[in-house]
Amino acid sequence: MLFDDVTAEIKLLKTKTGEIDSIEAQKRTDGWRDVPSQAGRKWSGVFHQVPSQGTISTINKVAVCLKDQEQTIIDQLIGGSLQLDIISIVGMPGLGKTFLAERVYRNPSITSHFHILAWCCISQVYCKKDLLLGILACIDPKAQYSEMDEDDLAHKLCNHLRKQKYLIVLDDVWDIEAWNALKISFPDYANGSRIILTSRHHGITGKPHHLRPLDEEESWELLKKKLSITIEGGYPVELSVLGRQIAKNCSGLPLSIVIISGILGTLDQGRWGEVAERLDSNSKIGATEQCKSILELSYIHLPDHLKPCLLYFSAFREDQEISVKRLMWLWIAEGFVRKKESESLEKLAEGYLIALINRSLVMEGQKDPLAGSRHVTFMICCMSFVCEKLKIKIFYI
Repeated sequence: MLFDDVTAEIKLLKTKTGEIDSIEAQKRTDGWRDVPSQAGRKWSGVFHQVPSQGTISTINKVAVCLKDQEQTIIDQLIGGSLQLDIISIVGMPGLGKTFLAERVYRNPSITSHFHILAWCCISQVYCKKDLLLGILACIDPKAQYSEMDEDDLAHKLCNHLRKQKYLIVLDDVWDIEAWNALKISFPDYANGSRIILTSRHHGITGKPHHLRPLDEEESWELLKKKLSITIEGGYPVELSVLGRQIAKNCSGLPLSIVIISGILGTLDQGRWGEVAERLDSNSKIGATEQCKSILELSYIHLPDHLKPCLLYFSAFREDQEISVKRLMWLWIAEGFVRKKESESLEKLAEGYLIALINRSLVMEGQKDPLAGSRHVTFMICCMSFVCEKLKIKIFYI
């Protein structure tokens, strides 16, 4: 989808927001309501949710019960043959493949073991030149290679990696053609270099490491951690039963669990039962479809002023790192940020972004230590949903 097409459609959505306010409000009848996430807010009785204290939280800070699998991959990367080795992390969308790969990639034992580390997101639609430029940018951030053609870039990358112990992560590889396009640039000098490849498809290349879904207990523990809930005297029995039921119906997918936590975090405790019923009604549709239904539920209960901001991410590439400052000013320029006398537009835009991150729809990226800038990324699993929602929303308007 072209950027101009996306922005034009979002502008149309924005102009119609006032007209659909009453419709969306009607959709949220039967007692659904948003609850402000203010510090020290009390839900009911002795039940409290620990707030983010106004800072941008991130899914990356949530333990997703993958420590055993993380250590297995680290051992494979550091030990084993000196020949170039490829490890594939394979599993359905939402299992945490990218999350696991990033934890491994940033582990101190890995960063100290390899001389060169680079990360490249490939996705379903890719350009070989852009992939090569992305890898080279990780290796030599200050260099300018944009004027070089693909063959020269491939040769340049091969030279950079020559006789260096390197680790390259190729994230979200869809087919063997993407791997074939890049593998010629990865030399094997029998020095223990490694490549990690994440994919939802089996049999592309390398030793497959199959991610398992979380079991019921792990799912419940993750949901509790993501909600940052504290209970004086322990969990009420009814709440514990509902929470476990909700976690179970997320089919063991960490992504589904963290997104559903974003919904629960905006609702009164008494409304958890309605979430559980909604998930129960879709419990037999399969894990991937259940994840989509959870995304749909999250979108339905997103405040109207945040919906254009969420849809705007479809103008970017999957998993692209986006400058926070640039994103906020784009939202402001498009007129998505509603002016308030007491706050600046930039402060309001930051609040919008924090709200999306707290709902686990956007992830905070790494802070650039040189520029001091912050970045965010939009999760791959959410991108196709947003693109589809954009088309449907405009069609029905």
